Amino acid sequence: MNPILVIDDTEFWRELAATALRAKGYEVTAVGDGIEALKALRAGGAELIILDVEMPHLGGFDFLAQIRREEKWKRIPVIMLTGDMERRHVLRAKELGAVDYLLKTHFSLEELFNRVQKRLQSPGPVLATSPAPALSSPPLPGSGPHESSAVKRDQTLASVEHLPQLQALAGTVNAVLALANSPSASVKEVAQMIGQDAVLSARVLQVANSAAYVTHNTSVSSIEEAAKRIGTTAIANLAVSAGVFDLLHGPGPTPVATLRCWQHSYAAAQTMSMLATRAGGIDPSTAHLVGLCHDLDEIILRQQYGPQYAAAEDLAARQGGAVGLMLPKAFGVSRTELVSHLMGVLRMPRTVAMPIQEYADTQVHGERTGLSTLARMLRVADGFSAGLMLTASAQAVVAPVSQSDCRAMGISEQAIDGGELRERVVASITMLARLSSPQQAELSRPLLPRSRRRVWYVRQSSLMELDPLRTALGSLFEVVDRAWLP
Repeated sequence: MNPILVIDDTEFWRELAATALRAKGYEVTAVGDGIEALKALRAGGAELIILDVEMPHLGGFDFLAQIRREEKWKRIPVIMLTGDMERRHVLRAKELGAVDYLLKTHFSLEELFNRVQKRLQSPGPVLATSPAPALSSPPLPGSGPHESSAVKRDQTLASVEHLPQLQALAGTVNAVLALANSPSASVKEVAQMIGQDAVLSARVLQVANSAAYVTHNTSVSSIEEAAKRIGTTAIANLAVSAGVFDLLHGPGPTPVATLRCWQHSYAAAQTMSMLATRAGGIDPSTAHLVGLCHDLDEIILRQQYGPQYAAAEDLAARQGGAVGLMLPKAFGVSRTELVSHLMGVLRMPRTVAMPIQEYADTQVHGERTGLSTLARMLRVADGFSAGLMLTASAQAVVAPVSQSDCRAMGISEQAIDGGELRERVVASITMLARLSSPQQAELSRPLLPRSRRRVWYVRQSSLMELDPLRTALGSLFEVVDRAWLP
């Protein structure tokens, strides 16, 4: 079977479509202009073409006109993927024999899959005639007396694997990572990439103009202007966060506990990016994605299986243990196995998946030596976020970090302004979730009440300044730092 040929001069859209189709089992060739596409056709042909309109060197319509003159190529189905719906473009595409027209501003991977399957006579490995297994929620703990743990495990893993949001997210995450790691991703190019999607542009500008980023009474009106103000990396990370949030943020009202979980993940992502920038040698966008995705298992379980997860939380509270340790009883699967399975379903790059899996393993089996730098950073970021009370559980574990750990990660001894970070995270999630005023008030309320009591915190000189425990104490009490006992 010949490959699907994806032609688009914008790396983001090209890699998004290509990665998503590969994840469905198709063979895909992706090129950046019409000339390269002609070379690809001569080298191996194509079963179907996904074609952009505006491209340098040889535009989409010129390319289409050229292949329609060739007997061996003129019957290849072509789907136009473009940024506008001008009538003249639609008519021109139809005149040249394009079989479909997809608008980037209303683009979804599910729609792309449907169009591709429809236009290919043989859908190949996708098996379109076989419906995906229906989602079946694992039973509540104790609700099925004759049901074995193995059955619960299989139900949980199968239902998570077929969540449509994850199928879409797999392609998006990998495409964005490809762009973030591209050495040619300048301010203008990143702005153009985000600008291709009107919905994503509006979301990014909305957050960039919120209290999270605005320090003066001046707003930004373009993605490029926003990138110049807060940085290319920050804008790219903001676009990734908005994309991941929109894909997994289900319809209808979201429970506050789930929103708190999102707050925690976003705070960890922001902290990871700052730590990676200070450490050097680690891509901040990769670190950001590690922080953003390290709690996806909890977010998905809360969204899809709320009653079961609530039962696991209740069990953890009564037994005095972490919720993650209760997952085998509630769902028949350990957190380590669930995270590993989820990373596989998402086809996460190893650079992102491994530190998340390593850290999840330490939460189940305790601390261990030999953690990667990103896994150690994630432990710090996770604790720091929880210390700011940006967490869904009051049982979150926080601990100080030694200077030796700091040196091992290559992090400079600089504090992070926890108050500023907390305000930014709360404001960003408020915008991303489109919360009403009552919802904002509920989400802004601290997880635990603040006390008027004064606490002396005697810090050992071997601890680093970025101290999750000091942050947590400061969120709850008036703290007096001392280097000696009273």
